[in-house]
Amino acid sequence: MAGILSQPDENGVWHPVAFWSKKFTGAEINYGTPDQELFAIAFMKQPKLNGR
Repeated sequence: MAGILSQPDENGVWHPVAFWSKKFTGAEINYGTPDQELFAIAFMKQPKLNGR
């Protein structure tokens, strides 16, 4: 899975701020699509939840 965090400038043009990626492990590969999408959201938010 992979993701990108972007933000708009004063002219409304979007610019990338951060990139991340992670390879699914053994059991994670077998998750259904909705579960993989939820896992990606949780993974993306993890640094914010940990206060980093």
